[in-house]
Amino acid sequence: MPKFILIIGTELLEYARKFAKEDNCTDLYLTVNKENEKAIKVYEEFGFKVKSIAYSMQI
Repeated sequence: MPKFILIIGTELLEYARKFAKEDNCTDLYLTVNKENEKAIKVYEEFGFKVKSIAYSMQI
C-alpha cells in the first residue's frame, strides 16, 4: 500500500473520531472486506475491534 494512502486514511479516521466525539457519539463503525488484510491491520492498529459479523448473499 502506498504510504500516501495510509497517511490520508489515517487522517480521515482521526477526523471521523474527532467529529464523532464532538457530536457525543460513543462508537464508530466501519465495514471492511474480510479478505482486505492490509486494511484490517490498519483499522486494528487504529484501535478498531471486531464487534459483529455481517452476512450477504450475491443474487
